[in-house]
Amino acid sequence: MTARAPSALDRWNPLTPLAAAIALVLVAYVGPQPWTPAAVLVIALSVAFVSGIGAPVLALTMLVVLPTFALLVLLDAAFPESSAHARWVPSEAGTRDALAISLRLGAAIAALGVI
Repeated sequence: MTARAPSALDRWNPLTPLAAAIALVLVAYVGPQPWTPAAVLVIALSVAFVSGIGAPVLALTMLVVLPTFALLVLLDAAFPESSAHARWVPSEAGTRDALAISLRLGAAIAALGVI
């Protein structure tokens, strides 16, 4: 029986995936909204699917992102920042803010879910 040569991934420092995940989270929170978190989310989910753990990471991400987005939109509709618009109608700005927060959270969860 011949010994298998270690792959390039096997030779990496064990902290490399953690450092990459932390870098992705940092980029998701520091970069311009909402495009940077969306790009980080796509990158993290792509790495997860290539690694063979895409379905659990996607499920975990969606289980957090979708309720967070829905709750933030509902809160914006229930408690409008001014009486200028009707109650129970979410504002465009509130929906954009909810999307930005949810995308950042989703990108962080997906990036950390890969490690």
